[in-house]
Amino acid sequence: MLAGESVYAITKSWQATAPPVRGGTWHAQNVTRILTRPCNAALAAHHGEVVGTGSWPAILTEDEHRAVCAILKNPDRSTYAGVRSLRWVGSGLYVCGRCGADMRSASAINRDGTTRRTYRCRSGTHTTINGMEVDQHVTDIACAVLDRDDAGLLPATERDVTGELHAEANTLRARLDQLADDYGDGTLDKRQYTRQRERTEAKAADVTEALAAVTSGSALDGIANAPVPSAAFLAAPVARQRAIIDAIMPARIMPAKPGRLPKGVEFDYSRVKIIPKGRT
Repeated sequence: MLAGESVYAITKSWQATAPPVRGGTWHAQNVTRILTRPCNAALAAHHGEVVGTGSWPAILTEDEHRAVCAILKNPDRSTYAGVRSLRWVGSGLYVCGRCGADMRSASAINRDGTTRRTYRCRSGTHTTINGMEVDQHVTDIACAVLDRDDAGLLPATERDVTGELHAEANTLRARLDQLADDYGDGTLDKRQYTRQRERTEAKAADVTEALAAVTSGSALDGIANAPVPSAAFLAAPVARQRAIIDAIMPARIMPAKPGRLPKGVEFDYSRVKIIPKGRT
């Protein structure tokens, strides 16, 4: 979720790799509920309200938990939905080398009557290319780039800013605890407590959103910094692979050259123009 995956994609992945123990099917609402449980961060909750720290081990930090919750509550969050959730790696991702329009997957009839998968310029007239061959070629290059540059592909994070946000979040949480103690001790009346709590909670919400923005957003998280990035990439869902390719190496498909390919040559790799981002 912090890397930008959609709830739909996570639900589909869980169903394929870790179905419910008692059988049945994972649903998006169940996955969302599990992702936002305070107990994931070893936080004890009562009727939906965090009331303290639990004695069990956390599987993520409190700030990560709050970042996940902030992402899921944000209706404008960026996910791998829409065109990125298509079945094939390059659908809507590769672009035509002549007009710049996106390439769409299509079927073509071979001379023997069988069909093959292709990519075709949206205009339908500029360029067409063998889908299986170009996907394999682009995937191979993506694996090579990931293994070569690994964690260096991750977006630079302003550590000082992140540290300041963590510190501010801790301070605000401590402030809320102190306000509750002051109200319980009678130092603050109900009106004073409510006003100060609302102001502090509003500040805490702003800090949580800022932390979510810093923490999330990179499809490369968990892939580029994996022990073997290419293996992690190949094991990822197609939606995640598409987002990674989009992030590190745009692919432009050039029109076919006049005439047939030389005998024994089945694919013209020179038609696939790729320049990894950040390199010339």
